[in-house]
Amino acid sequence: MPIDPNDLIVEVCPDTKVGGQQVSIVTATVKVTHKPSSISVTIGIHRSQLKNKRVAIEMIEWALASR
Repeated sequence: MPIDPNDLIVEVCPDTKVGGQQVSIVTATVKVTHKPSSISVTIGIHRSQLKNKRVAIEMIEWALASR
């Protein structure tokens, strides 16, 4: 079931990683909220914002399909 992009709120959250050379290079944590159902997913497992966004949307689609 495809989700209308207008039904999504996409926010970029600051990473909370400690130390290291790359601490301020990447902000990849993404929070995606589906407005009609109020389902929200925050994910930051990948270094890519786009990949995290795709995974979050897939998780919302899965949650909507299992309702």
